[in-house]
Amino acid sequence: MKIESLAPTIHESDRYLVWTLADVDITATVAILPLGAKKARCTGWTKHPAYHKLGWQRGDNAPHMEIALTAEALDRPMVDMLQTLQHESVHVRAITLMLANPGKEKDYNDTAKSGRHNKRFKESAESHGLEVILGANGKPTDSYGFGYTRFQPAFEAAMFEQFQPDESSFGLHRIVNQAKNPGPPLWGCPECSQPTSLGPHKGRAYEKGDVGTNQTGAPSVRLMCPDCMILIVPGKMDGDQFIAY
Repeated sequence: MKIESLAPTIHESDRYLVWTLADVDITATVAILPLGAKKARCTGWTKHPAYHKLGWQRGDNAPHMEIALTAEALDRPMVDMLQTLQHESVHVRAITLMLANPGKEKDYNDTAKSGRHNKRFKESAESHGLEVILGANGKPTDSYGFGYTRFQPAFEAAMFEQFQPDESSFGLHRIVNQAKNPGPPLWGCPECSQPTSLGPHKGRAYEKGDVGTNQTGAPSVRLMCPDCMILIVPGKMDGDQFIAY
């Protein structure tokens, strides 16, 4: 029997957090946990029993912080994994300040209960090697707030030089509910018989419907085949060939 262990991933994550949080005095445990009911964008989280009722402890010792990586998101490139750990290290700093200032937690909390990352997170992230990704208008793109982050180029270069990450430590990841057959495209060109992944905004093409409408009865999006310059239509696949209804 051969065992593929997650130990290298956890060890490298431990090593990275010790490196980037060398100035922080707090105890934490890195865990790899399933995504569960969390949103698909979730690649990790940081929790402390004092505020989140989640954490770890050995025997009767005091509980300490949980820094989790989601098992389904371990298939990303190594740099993405380290960016997640750096993101979580920003939360570690915020929680450390909250613990050190009882009664004034609101002054340091960087995340709302909804998961929205506030301006405190943004300021701390930018002070610790991350840049916050914003929309074209310079504002957050959705309810995640200032939570979308990536390495600042200078920090990333320094990290590779100083930390020297081991890329072989990452790659093993969890897969869940993979469809056996995602199904062929249901729209295509009736002239050249080429399928396309494009189609109506909602609904699925179906055989009993009129050409140019979807399952809801609404008109399909007017998309044209770039080669034949005619509208795509509902249809089905026969082997590799698209057959229009």
